[in-house]
Amino acid sequence: FGSRVLLSVFVQCSSHAMKRFEVVFHVAVILLATPEVLVGASQETVTDVGNPIRKVVTLLQMMQAKLEADGQRDEELHGKFKCYCQTHGGILQASVSDGNSQAPVLQTQIDATEAKLRDTQNRVESQKSERADAQKSVQAAASIREREATSYQEQTRELGSNLRALHGAIKAIKSGTGTTFVQTYSAQVLKRAVMAADLLDADRQEVLSFVSGVQGEAGSSAEVLGILEQLQEEMEKDLKDAVATEKAAIETFKNMLQAKKSEIEVLTKDIEESASLVGELGVTLVQVKHALSTAQQNLSENEKFLLDLNKDCGSRETSYEERSKTRAEELAAIAETISMLANDDARDLFKKTLPNPSLVQVVKADSVLKRRLMELVGSLKDRAFRPYVDFMFMTIQGKKFGLEKVIDMIDHLVANLQKDKQNDASKKDWCTSEFDSTEDSIKDVTRNLGDATAVVEREQDSIEQLAAEHKKAEQELHDLEEMTLVATKQRETEHAQFSEETTDKKAALKLIEVAKNRLYKFYSPQVYLTAKEQVSEAQRSSVAAKIGKHEQEPPAAPPTGSHTKMTEQSSGVIALLSKVVADLAEELAESAKEEELGRTSYETLLSDSNAKKRSLAQEQMKRQAIKASKEELIVNKKADATSAKQLLAEHTASLQAAHTECDWLVQHFDARQELRDQDIESLNNAKAVLSGADYSFVQVRTALRR
Repeated sequence: FGSRVLLSVFVQCSSHAMKRFEVVFHVAVILLATPEVLVGASQETVTDVGNPIRKVVTLLQMMQAKLEADGQRDEELHGKFKCYCQTHGGILQASVSDGNSQAPVLQTQIDATEAKLRDTQNRVESQKSERADAQKSVQAAASIREREATSYQEQTRELGSNLRALHGAIKAIKSGTGTTFVQTYSAQVLKRAVMAADLLDADRQEVLSFVSGVQGEAGSSAEVLGILEQLQEEMEKDLKDAVATEKAAIETFKNMLQAKKSEIEVLTKDIEESASLVGELGVTLVQVKHALSTAQQNLSENEKFLLDLNKDCGSRETSYEERSKTRAEELAAIAETISMLANDDARDLFKKTLPNPSLVQVVKADSVLKRRLMELVGSLKDRAFRPYVDFMFMTIQGKKFGLEKVIDMIDHLVANLQKDKQNDASKKDWCTSEFDSTEDSIKDVTRNLGDATAVVEREQDSIEQLAAEHKKAEQELHDLEEMTLVATKQRETEHAQFSEETTDKKAALKLIEVAKNRLYKFYSPQVYLTAKEQVSEAQRSSVAAKIGKHEQEPPAAPPTGSHTKMTEQSSGVIALLSKVVADLAEELAESAKEEELGRTSYETLLSDSNAKKRSLAQEQMKRQAIKASKEELIVNKKADATSAKQLLAEHTASLQAAHTECDWLVQHFDARQELRDQDIESLNNAKAVLSGADYSFVQVRTALRR
């Protein structure tokens, strides 16, 4: 809160007052020393109104009362000014202390925000790199899967072709049409398959001879049939293994793809959140830096205003002490003079030497000197097929139904069991996927809910801080208004005093000029002025100079009288009056200069105060805009939190429903699959027996498959 000091020190304060006192005193001495002059003046031009010494004492007493009144008024104004210095000095000191404590806090907040911003930016880059790596992994896995699928298709196509050739050869041998078979394309396929198969050389040559159309013994056909059936069984096993391997590879790829997809989605979500946080931190950083800049600017202004206030208050205190000392000395001099002129001895002496009363016109001199100041301070077996099994038992034991129907029934049961296995596996996969996706959704919604809640809490804290700053700024505006009001009243008081003093001094000057002109009329007619001439002469302000240049000898006494004019003594009186005129004119000039300085300082103070008010008002507008933005963000985040809570409840209910539907299946899945495998194996064994195959061979094959 700046202040412009209304400072006007009159160094010659005491000297002016003492000069006026000396003038009055000397006039009194001259008049007392020349009673004849007073007598003559009384007889011709002066009205007798009392004892001249009494008039001098009265004048001195009036001067004494005036000085005492000025002292009381000066003391009252100084007391108000001291209160002003103490009050607003305290306010400024508190503002400076607040500014000094606020700046480090804001700087710490800036450093923390910048560090968090850098960490968040680095995290975004790291997350983008991880997402790119995950995407590359997906592309690489897809390429490998594509090559594996191509290889599988080629393998299964070749195995299928070979199996069809084997099936045709076996059928031809059994039906006795082997010669016809060797002429087909399948014979060439079979030949290539035998060449590539892992067989004994003797077995390979036996089969190749058959394929080439070379007919052997009957036992030879049986051996070829056995070799081909064994080769068929091995190829069927290879085909089954290839299908199982491909299925496992597809499942592995799907799981990996799902995992990578989830990872990429999580990383993308994290990147979006981090990017949003980067934006929020950037805005926060700009706001805090602006707050620091404003605080530093206010601190600098307050420190300057406080320094000016302390300096001005100190200067005013020194000036007041000097005025008080000078006033005390002047009062002491007047009191001593009154004592000298009014004691009993002096009164008796004057009675003897001044028997006749006379008029002594003494010009009242105003010795009041004023000092002024102003300041302003802002996240199982399945038993469902038991009736069919019982029916098959009855058929095997000799019932009338044919075996073909039983075999068809077995095939039907096996197909149903396989279908049930596949259905359970699909259902388990669905359950696992549903669990994972729902749990991931719950985590995402929980994280979003936490983020929204955190933003609401943070912005609410920020709004509270803005409210505190707003209140503080309002208090500063109030203090500025109050200080401006105090300064305005002070200026009005000082201006009124200046106007009063100027009027009094001008009246005194006019009275003294009238008195001097009256003396000129009698003692120096050549310099006597009429009323019009007095106005012209006052405008030129050169009376005193003329008096000093026109001292002449009085004219000769008229022949009819014996009285001689006291020209020399009258010149002394006129000179003293001229000195009083010069002193009053100088005081008027000094008062005008002091008034102009006070007016200029007051206008500067008002300008600084208005600038500070505009600055505070602009800051208030910015705070209101920021507050509105934050309140809008809070409303949006609360709406997001409400939506997140509803979505969380829905996902939780979905997860509970999925567990209700899937927990039993997942818990008993392996046992159910094992029981179905046992049922399928039993049915296949039964089918093999019914088909006339070697049961022990079937057991061996089953063991190999396992």
